[in-house]
Amino acid sequence: MLRTLVQSLALLLTLGASVLLVRGNLGMGLSAIVELSTTKIGYSLDVARSLATQQADSRVGVALLLLSAVLQGANLLWPMRISDFRVSGSGFFFAVGAFGFIMGFAWLISQHLATMTYEQAKRSHEARAPGGAG
Repeated sequence: MLRTLVQSLALLLTLGASVLLVRGNLGMGLSAIVELSTTKIGYSLDVARSLATQQADSRVGVALLLLSAVLQGANLLWPMRISDFRVSGSGFFFAVGAFGFIMGFAWLISQHLATMTYEQAKRSHEARAPGGAG
């Protein structure tokens, strides 16, 4: 059961990390693209929010990929027994549950990091150009 749990969780974490990384890359909306491609004086808080979210999702996605790689490495170094060749249904369901918990926690961390980065960017912009939001 434990081997199925480790293998399934590593696979699911790779999938979850991929979703976060793709969301980080494709998450910029049309309005943020237009704002970034427009020449202007000042700054856009919408673009700052979009970029902060992308950065946070990418950071958390990379952390999940590293966790997945550690699980896969542990699985490779673990000596195989004949009983390890069967797939355990309970191991898979525990892996799905653990994946749900980890992804929920990862989402909360990503949201927190994005909010912190956005607030820092907002303060930085306000310090540079008071009243210059645009």
